[in-house]
Amino acid sequence: MNICSVCLGRPDTTPAGVEFTLWKLSRELTNLGCEVHVVFSNTPSADSIESTVNGVHLHGVGKSSHNSLSDKLVFPLSSALKLREIQKKFDIDVFTFHGSASLLPLLFFSKYSSKPFIYHSYAALPFEARTHLFKLLEIKDISGFINKLLMYSFYTPVEYTALRHVDKLILPHNATISEFQSYYNYPLEKISIAPLGQDLYERYGSKVVNTHGYEHSKKHMLLFVGNDWRRKGVWYLILAFELVLNKNPDTVLVITGPPQEPFVSLAEKLKLNHSIIFAGNVDEETLAKYYAACDIFVLPSFHEGFSNTLIEAMAFGKPVVTTPVAGYPVVTNGEEGFIVRPGDHKSIAYSIIKLLENEDLYQNMCKNALKKAELYNWKEIAKKVLSIYESTLR
Repeated sequence: MNICSVCLGRPDTTPAGVEFTLWKLSRELTNLGCEVHVVFSNTPSADSIESTVNGVHLHGVGKSSHNSLSDKLVFPLSSALKLREIQKKFDIDVFTFHGSASLLPLLFFSKYSSKPFIYHSYAALPFEARTHLFKLLEIKDISGFINKLLMYSFYTPVEYTALRHVDKLILPHNATISEFQSYYNYPLEKISIAPLGQDLYERYGSKVVNTHGYEHSKKHMLLFVGNDWRRKGVWYLILAFELVLNKNPDTVLVITGPPQEPFVSLAEKLKLNHSIIFAGNVDEETLAKYYAACDIFVLPSFHEGFSNTLIEAMAFGKPVVTTPVAGYPVVTNGEEGFIVRPGDHKSIAYSIIKLLENEDLYQNMCKNALKKAELYNWKEIAKKVLSIYESTLR
């Protein structure tokens, strides 16, 4: 099967998010004999690029050199032209679109192809906005609120319109189905489920399992991995960490992703900056070292479509503290970790402290986490996704 996918960022170098997921899936699809092309915005320059990495054909289209608004207009236009070129040259069977930023290219290209259009999504945008947007006002993150509000206001009507052209919607689990039906009335018969997976432990586990990925190797380590700190509840994680540190002073918190305000300022205000490591974006091997070295993985998100970081942490045998929407359907409360209410920093802290101070409970959850993670691997998930793609051709 010949597949052409669209996402905003370059998939083989983006460390997280939609692009990261697409890259894992694309590599496994090529291993299954598919020819995979990916169109993306060539963010470093206004020039287009063509390359093949690990069997995946990458087509970076030029971007505007002016501002983010012009980028939003240039990317769909230039990617639609590239899609027409790829369609003619490679006889594409299906076109897949990943994340809301890929939907404008879908709209620009829709009249030029009769091939199936498949949209990989992790949340209906109105539902995602409802879960956390006004929480930003509670923490006085006004700039974050405005940026998020503009994003949701721009892309929600785009998503509503684009879904009319989508032949198949692929979601990560059953809970997200109601989001698209309630907000968009999207037909149930056109929805398929395919979770995400992990392969980090298989590739790096034997190299890093006995190493420490941070400087305080004799302390307990908590780990958070993610880029969208607002949606993923980092504010409340930092508040929880203050309580944890009061009870267990030999604890550090590692937070990956580019350091962001107002979260760094909160750590400084609470005088936690000497116990919090803002690690920035890290490569996969470094991330694997953090998973191997940490004691507990914490993801207090207000909304997640499906968190492959949870699966990655559990594959390293680490218990998790997370929220219902982030942990579903992977984490059962009291089995692989604890489920806490979003925004409840006291419950986050209590769960972490309970794990740190109860060795038998901790070891039991480690075993359960490892066992559950074995159910999610990219090879099997790619097979499932490919069968969904093939069903659209019948």
